[in-house]
Amino acid sequence: MTRWAAVAAFACVLSLLPAGAGAGSSQVTGRVENLRGVPLSGVVVSQGGVSTTTGSDGRYLLESVVPGSVTFERVGYAPTAASWDGSADWLGPTMAPRIVRGLHLTGTRPATDSGYQEMLDIAAATSVNSLMIDIKGEAGLVFHQTEVATVDAVGAGYTNPFDLAARTRQAHDAGLYVVTRIVTFEDPIAARARPDWAVKTAGGSLLVHSGQYWLDPTDPAAQHYALELAREACSMGVDEVQFDYVRFPTGDKSTMRFDGSSDAGSRQQTITGFLREARELLAPLGCATAADVFGFITNIPHEGGIGQQLEDLAATIDVISPMIYPSHYVSGWYGFSVPNNHPGPVVRFASQDALDRMTGSQAILRPWLQDFWYTAAQVEIQIVEVDALGLGWMLWNVSSNFTVPGIPTDPELTASQDAPPAVLLPLPRSGFFDVADDHLYTAEIAWLAGESITLGCNPPWGDYFCPRSPLTRGQMAALLARALGLSATESVDRFVDDDATPFEREIEAIAEAGVTLGCASERFCPDRIVTRDQMASFIARALDLEPAADAPFSDVRGVHAPAINALAAAGITNGCAPTEYCPTAVLQRQHAAAFLHRAFAA
Repeated sequence: MTRWAAVAAFACVLSLLPAGAGAGSSQVTGRVENLRGVPLSGVVVSQGGVSTTTGSDGRYLLESVVPGSVTFERVGYAPTAASWDGSADWLGPTMAPRIVRGLHLTGTRPATDSGYQEMLDIAAATSVNSLMIDIKGEAGLVFHQTEVATVDAVGAGYTNPFDLAARTRQAHDAGLYVVTRIVTFEDPIAARARPDWAVKTAGGSLLVHSGQYWLDPTDPAAQHYALELAREACSMGVDEVQFDYVRFPTGDKSTMRFDGSSDAGSRQQTITGFLREARELLAPLGCATAADVFGFITNIPHEGGIGQQLEDLAATIDVISPMIYPSHYVSGWYGFSVPNNHPGPVVRFASQDALDRMTGSQAILRPWLQDFWYTAAQVEIQIVEVDALGLGWMLWNVSSNFTVPGIPTDPELTASQDAPPAVLLPLPRSGFFDVADDHLYTAEIAWLAGESITLGCNPPWGDYFCPRSPLTRGQMAALLARALGLSATESVDRFVDDDATPFEREIEAIAEAGVTLGCASERFCPDRIVTRDQMASFIARALDLEPAADAPFSDVRGVHAPAINALAAAGITNGCAPTEYCPTAVLQRQHAAAFLHRAFAA
């Protein structure tokens, strides 16, 4: 059986596997990553009328394609393309986040031609490349022409609504990215019209906290209202939907009443669950999902009493926008007695806090910056600092009266949407993309693959070997069972700890053959890492080698010494140095390949 057929049998998906190296290949695979090296899911990969979508591991396979340009598109990221001439089996691009530099437009601005044109003019004269348009604001008003029935039912319609689809086309014609902002759970109109959707006090009256009325984040109807507005906005052509006030109210939760649980874990689960549902709704429609979060969330590990936990959010949505306004930080933050007087360092430190915690995330960080109470120089220094971190930004002014002299022009900024060139590789002789032709153990690893002893380390793809990864006892059992052609013939379940592993049948097979006695009574320890001395005992038993009298290694003693000496006498090991075996060293997969090749190759 060929190595590719073996992997296909293992995965039951032959169509997932590359056809092999060589010019004229009609299929190509790869993994799409972001600039942090994180695999990107949901990337649409297209070439010549053929398309597919990357999975959670960032992998894709294009079949029945011809040489040409392969395109990669994902919401929130800048589209990219790479040329493929048919000779490479692997095409691995890196995608850069779309650098969005936006202005907040209160819902009244698009309601008049002059108000909207003023924003377009600012964008044309500066580095601004996006408009963030309010469609539902803090007062509960919905500013655009909408068919969402709840708007009329609760009386939330603005008296002079604008045409969101038309305004979006205007912005797109000007080359601008369009984000809509939905104030989600703060809503005095809907809360009073539908008190059954609202947060209550312990006495049963509507909660009014710091002058704010709140819809209950745990109430499905309250959630549905925001989701319907988001779906409609996306259908009108916008590029991204940002949910603001997507949180629980601040304050003493013991004085508040919600339909669902409101402890810390439940708060976090509620907010993350809502945003996950939003993304599942919007991503297929082509819109990125964003959330506006408190600035202090970048600096604390928990959900802050409001349901916003940074890592949880970063694993759920496309864009996180913390409000890192220096005026919102109290004395002592980042070492400043008056943080508001230090806009540059504050936004730099807060942004870096978030970036440090998002290293394994697909999400994009795009902070809100302060454009109120500040001079042009103070606005500009915030922009310069986040630009130096490679980030986009959005300027907040509640009335959309911006400090235009403080907004740099395009040539003054450096953050780029460009990504490094895609990686193009032929399939190496080993059969694995991570074992190059000049690898020390290429021949041994290729033999394991050709004999179907290894199926790789990344099922169902089976095209990575992970040569430096440590080998577990469960994996060792699988390799030995395949090398020896063993299969379990008895129905005895010898070990209580292998039922949840994919290697249970192989473990039983080598136990039945006397190759292992386990690690303890009725235990095999399948997840425990194999050491070099243990490997020697496995192979010595598998080959029924006689113990050797000679002891060529100075560092070998104890229970595994006879097996190590036997392997040396049989030429299966030369040790790790001229007179040393390194018995307690962790066994890497590449070294296991060398052992097995010497032991079992004809």
